[in-house]
Amino acid sequence: MSPQDIPPNPDGTAVLLLINEMFVVSARPIDVFQPGFIGLSEPQRSWMGVALTDQLQVEPYDVFSKGNQGYIGSMDIEIGFASTRKVVETPYDQDDLAKAVTSVSDHVHWMPMDTNSISRSSPTKSLLPGRSS
Repeated sequence: MSPQDIPPNPDGTAVLLLINEMFVVSARPIDVFQPGFIGLSEPQRSWMGVALTDQLQVEPYDVFSKGNQGYIGSMDIEIGFASTRKVVETPYDQDDLAKAVTSVSDHVHWMPMDTNSISRSSPTKSLLPGRSS
């Protein structure tokens, strides 16, 4: 996305974006990106259920705007195989699974899918998804 749509953080860290009042992603605005477009990966578009031609509501997401209510204290995660034909007889070690999930989701911004808990005080931008560079 362009810094004309959402300005970058002064310290250079990724900005958090709330898309369609439901999905939080991190992004880094870059000067060469055309204003009015956002680069989402195929897995992100799949997760959000959006196409390359869909118009999106995008606004900065402030994780601290709701105080402690912006954080999930704990959650249960169900892990399975994408293929229903994949069967493993030996159960996985719970501690190893917890370490693996934690290591790959360190920068994932988990949030409840409750639109009532979302602050709408920030201005929104309508952007079209573009191909990720």
